[in-house]
Amino acid sequence: SKKRHDDALNLCRACIVDLCKIHPESSKLQRIAEQVFDEALAIFRNQKGNNETPLRSVNVEIAMIICQAIKECGKMENLVIALFPQLCLLLTVDEANLRSELASIMETVNIGKVIADTTLRMEDAEKRAGAAEKENGQLTVAIEDLREKNSRLQRDIAVFSASSALS
Repeated sequence: SKKRHDDALNLCRACIVDLCKIHPESSKLQRIAEQVFDEALAIFRNQKGNNETPLRSVNVEIAMIICQAIKECGKMENLVIALFPQLCLLLTVDEANLRSELASIMETVNIGKVIADTTLRMEDAEKRAGAAEKENGQLTVAIEDLREKNSRLQRDIAVFSASSALS
């Protein structure tokens, strides 16, 4: 029935919005969005003509719910970047409302800035990794030197103990 359909979509909307607000970096949220978008893409690809089917309608509505939740919650740049391939493909489908929702998400994320920030973080991480590798090498040399000194001291103790026992 129409009421059940609407209730189910409202429940879906509430769950997605809350998940976006509570765990915006959640891998579960990303997997849900990927699955919904992939299913919507598959329906549009397999559709012959412009037939509005119940399955298409539901998938489009759920895809739009996810888009609206992403837009509502803000700070979803990482999710948008992760979903970027599906979002781009969905921008080409024959569904104006969905394309409009997708476009509004895409314009909220400055992809160039995200890529630049990520590049800077990567370069910084590489510098820190290089410094850690250098320090690790120095510590390895120091440990080997200490082992050699320990071994010499153990021999000296053994010689001293043996000479003390003879006296």
